[in-house]
Amino acid sequence: MNPKDCGIKFKTTSARYLLSVYEKTWSDSQLRKLTVSWCAFKIAGSRFEEEPDHFPQKMLLESAKVLVEIMPENAKERISGEKYMADYEVEEPGEAA
Repeated sequence: MNPKDCGIKFKTTSARYLLSVYEKTWSDSQLRKLTVSWCAFKIAGSRFEEEPDHFPQKMLLESAKVLVEIMPENAKERISGEKYMADYEVEEPGEAA
């Protein structure tokens, strides 16, 4: 279920809710699936930095999977294209700039 598709609107809630959902539900729980969608589409990016310990690692991985699955193929190709790899070059330790 994707809140974006069904028009569900969430009010701000404590990120501790996420830990509770992951501690008290099975991996195939509908509540977990809803929570993953909510995190993928509705949580402000700043919340991940403000309260990192409130986000279960499994939930973050599932949220990333959801986002990759909905990403258009042309965007995936553009991101992984060789012509853009230079944007990610990192200077190795000891190399001169």
